[in-house]
Amino acid sequence: MAIQPYEITSIEEKWQKAWSEAIELADAPQMSGDSSGSLVLQWPFAPGGLTWTDLRCMALADVYSRFQRLQGQDVRIGRVLDGFHEGVLGQAIEAGKLPAEFLSEDLGRLESIERALAIQVDPHSSPGAGVVSTSDPAYYRFTQWLFLELLNSRHLRSVAEDEQPAAAGDTEEGEAPEVPAEAELPQWFLDIVPFAEKLFADVDKSKWPENLRKEQKALIGRRRGIELELAFSQPFRNECRHLGVFTSRLEALYGLTFVLVAPGHEIIDFITDPGYVEDVQAYQKRYKNGDESQVSGVRTGGFALNPINLEKVPVLISPLALNAYSDGVVLGIPAHDRKQFEFAKRVKLRIREVIHSSAASFDHEGLLVEAYEGEGKLTNSGPCSGMKPLGARERIIKQLSRRGVCSKMTRYSLRDLLVSGSGAWSPPVPMYHGVEAQGADSEELPLHCPPLDLETLRSGEQTLAACKTSDGADYSAQKIQRAGQAVQRDSSSLLPWLGRALSYLQVALPELGGVVEGFREDFDKPCVDVEFQEEAPVEAEEAVTEPSAEVPVVSQQAPAPAEAAELDGSENVPGPAEEDLAEAAQEEEGGSEGVEADAAAEVESREEELADEPQELAEDVDPTESSELPAEAKAEEEVEPASQEETDGLPGSSDESESESETETETEDEVEASQEEEPEEQAPTGERSRPFSDKGFDKTFAVDVVFSGARVSPKELIGIRCITKFLYMNRHIPSFEPFRSFCQVGTLSFDSKDA
Repeated sequence: MAIQPYEITSIEEKWQKAWSEAIELADAPQMSGDSSGSLVLQWPFAPGGLTWTDLRCMALADVYSRFQRLQGQDVRIGRVLDGFHEGVLGQAIEAGKLPAEFLSEDLGRLESIERALAIQVDPHSSPGAGVVSTSDPAYYRFTQWLFLELLNSRHLRSVAEDEQPAAAGDTEEGEAPEVPAEAELPQWFLDIVPFAEKLFADVDKSKWPENLRKEQKALIGRRRGIELELAFSQPFRNECRHLGVFTSRLEALYGLTFVLVAPGHEIIDFITDPGYVEDVQAYQKRYKNGDESQVSGVRTGGFALNPINLEKVPVLISPLALNAYSDGVVLGIPAHDRKQFEFAKRVKLRIREVIHSSAASFDHEGLLVEAYEGEGKLTNSGPCSGMKPLGARERIIKQLSRRGVCSKMTRYSLRDLLVSGSGAWSPPVPMYHGVEAQGADSEELPLHCPPLDLETLRSGEQTLAACKTSDGADYSAQKIQRAGQAVQRDSSSLLPWLGRALSYLQVALPELGGVVEGFREDFDKPCVDVEFQEEAPVEAEEAVTEPSAEVPVVSQQAPAPAEAAELDGSENVPGPAEEDLAEAAQEEEGGSEGVEADAAAEVESREEELADEPQELAEDVDPTESSELPAEAKAEEEVEPASQEETDGLPGSSDESESESETETETEDEVEASQEEEPEEQAPTGERSRPFSDKGFDKTFAVDVVFSGARVSPKELIGIRCITKFLYMNRHIPSFEPFRSFCQVGTLSFDSKDA
């Protein structure tokens, strides 16, 4: 009997159709009353075709979610296509297509593969439905919104290319930073120091693979030590300057024989002796040109005082001061540091052994042949000689603490993460540059990148600064009119990892793909606004004196919002109570601030306004941002009796006193009434969009497990966790970790011989 061939195409189509019809006709599954919804997330796929490992991730996610549903859990699968992946632009150019067209076809292939594998995203959806792309305007408007939230909370800083610090962790193997097309192109960095301790401690609270747990901890690099205050000066100078210097080897302080300062440090001009100026300038020029090695240096003629014995030690300029934990100044203890030992030998500096051990290497004269970095007993250390390092450290800390020149401190090797680059295929940084940097309004988001030209991209000009607008003008150099002043767009774009950091939020809240309050309804179209026009040909004086139609958004130098102040540990400063300041604040903020202060000062003239204003303000007030109003209302209530006592002491008739007493009684009643309506009484100091809170994020699914086929950079994981903690601490989301478990799927490949 002949075996009939398996008609895979017809059979697969038959059963896929049957499954789709069954899903449409099926009733909603009955979940247990105590079941908690969760989400299974596939790590954002890189465009250009799925690998065998990606297919394994898809199958594992499907099997896991189906099993959990059988256990009575409401589990769904989230899929995100990384449309702004680093390699998309190159793949699109190679295929002779623009990135948007290339991604559209790739998204269609992904959905067809899911249908072929019968991946069921949730019990109510057919296979292949609901794939999200980070290049969708509905998606990257939140990426730009996140940038503005970080900026307003003072967690972002802009650094020009020639001012960027050389800190450990800025680059990683296989992950070179993008080089700006122009020297003046600013780059934006995310400051992770406020979150570093939580990032380090919370690694063990999620189920990470052992290698990713160790890599994250090593990259964060927590180190506990002491910050010493050193005095710097130069010969024949009667003044000195003090700088804090971090060290984790305080017990070796008696072995200090020099201090190193990084090239370009601000203290150099102060400590450089006039006789050394030419040598210092020549060295810094050679270093800037790349002609000096790391183990090199030059003397400045200045000196620093060792705080333990007040010994003068020379100060030199060297790249060795640029380590992961310093601020550009390090202590030179060459006997117990390998690189400093080599440096001291080359520059002919003293080497003093202060930790002795038989394991160290000595020559025939009893001098160290190489640096000894192990443990031992102290020697050449004054009263601490013969002690063990731990005991000597405690004794030195007590001695220096009495003089107020040392304090305990924890530092981290990873201090910031780069969030901007120069690529043309990426969401633009939502900033404008004029007299000062201004962030875009949430109503303007998303800001689209200019149209891309395939020929221009093929010529090698793949930066946002090289792009042209629809009318042929330079994208970043074009002058536009905004808020009464001429500004330019930021020529940087956001790096792809910032978009991937929001992937779990986007799939947890599918309604974020539509119209969201606080953002433009026509988000798929370019931003066109009355104020968003080219600079009008008017006189310069008229343009300056023209009143602004709206208040510019908060800039990087502006005070942080109330919630950001809580994150930084600072106190919220209430608005001024004086009449003139209250009026000024009312003019600037549209009357949203200072309402209660005006009520206390102008009771009779403002009674009717106070009766109507709270109802108008209640429409815009977020109760979560008005949590501190009772304290302010209480403070104003306490002011009233003081003014009443002063009034009673003034000369006048009894009728006047009774009239004034009745007026003040009415005022107190109004204050008490406003105290009861505190969430509706005063609007927040600045309008801030809360897209996740508005959508009821506390009722959405948590990410239970993530399946990833590609190796994810530990630095990117740290960045995603940092973003999550920022959103959590600002009360945007309820979880302080992005997901509960991370599953690294092993790579899978097939040999051609097995085909």
